[in-house]
Amino acid sequence: MVSEKINSKAFKIGIPSWSEYTTALSGLRIYTAGPFDNPRNSVAQEHIIKVLNWNIEGIRGALNLTDENILSRYDICTLTKTFMRKETAISNPKFYNFHVYAKQTRERGRPSGGITCLIKPHLAPFEVLLKEEDLITVQTRNGAIIAAFFNPDRFAVDIVDSLSKAISALQRKQKIILAGDFNCTIDKIRGKTDEVPEFLHMEGLVLQNQRNEWTYIAPNGGSTIDLVLTRGFQTRGPARPLNSAGAIIRKHIPMCLDVIQNTREAKQSNVRKRLGKKIDTDALHRHRNQLNRIRKGLDKGKIEDAAHWIQTCKEDAPKPGPEGRQAKPWFDQECYHR
Repeated sequence: MVSEKINSKAFKIGIPSWSEYTTALSGLRIYTAGPFDNPRNSVAQEHIIKVLNWNIEGIRGALNLTDENILSRYDICTLTKTFMRKETAISNPKFYNFHVYAKQTRERGRPSGGITCLIKPHLAPFEVLLKEEDLITVQTRNGAIIAAFFNPDRFAVDIVDSLSKAISALQRKQKIILAGDFNCTIDKIRGKTDEVPEFLHMEGLVLQNQRNEWTYIAPNGGSTIDLVLTRGFQTRGPARPLNSAGAIIRKHIPMCLDVIQNTREAKQSNVRKRLGKKIDTDALHRHRNQLNRIRKGLDKGKIEDAAHWIQTCKEDAPKPGPEGRQAKPWFDQECYHR
């Protein structure tokens, strides 16, 4: 379910002082080159994408006990064990909301599981690539986000199978943020401890948690099971616990991570590829399911999302053209003008 209420923040540009421009974007202060700066001497700027991973143990109860702005400080929030059913779903108007609803396993009592992935609008457009009982994969313009929750009784082979399905749905060099409660204690030597992290390491994912920093604390002890992993992203330090009085009363500690998005890399990723003159019919068939998404986007007034998918279909249909110079070496500028 996607929240229809989106707070768009306009860019506020003031008079530059010492070539400093201040831009309001997701609560961040970003400096870009002023009109008197030499672009050759400027260095790549950094955007920080703030990530929060939390086994929230019931989203309604947790948000009632914590600061109402606890989630809005972040760009991406992966919340597990939400206990949220479809008929009682709530949405945060400051985010796009993606849910895997909890299941009512008994006639009475609370439901089981539930995953919510909240993403700020400035990371749009989005596409849900995979939604299973234990995970959800959302594609953003910066990379893919996989939010997962695995019950303690799940075997390592089951966890690896689910994660393999999610990762294989992405391109091989796709950037990934993987976060959730894996119920895999990486601070203790057990079967899951070796098999699951080894599989993720083979897929190029880097664990951002400190192994001995517990994310789950109970009267009978603690463990590190709420994990954040990345592939292709740089980070500003490891994942760290959120200092919040409201969060302390829960068994699971929220974990925060600062992901660095390099503006120079972002510009390079937007470079258009050379298109050929032949149509790839298989690519057109793959995008047939995009037509309904484009129509719905237009009906809801989401012009940017619809335009993005139209552009994607248009660029994927032609087969890639040859790279490099196509004209003969002797065909120079003078020949062209004649």
